[in-house]
Amino acid sequence: MPSIPDWLARWAARDACDGDDAHDLAPGVQELRWRCAAGDDVLRHIKMDGWSHKWPGPDSPFDASPAVIEFLSAHRLS
Repeated sequence: MPSIPDWLARWAARDACDGDDAHDLAPGVQELRWRCAAGDDVLRHIKMDGWSHKWPGPDSPFDASPAVIEFLSAHRLS
């Protein structure tokens, strides 16, 4: 099984995505976005360093639910 960085690199290559833009969302939380040939930020990765293996909710420094809702709302199936 490939590592997450390898998997992301393969997905970016498959969709002709350019580099990645990174920004911090919270301490230990970084979002990576790739600009893809289709013109959309369709490849996104939220990297959480040093966090436990549980869903980060509203009592955490970063709440993952709004990020997931934003992503899914922007990419509806037709």
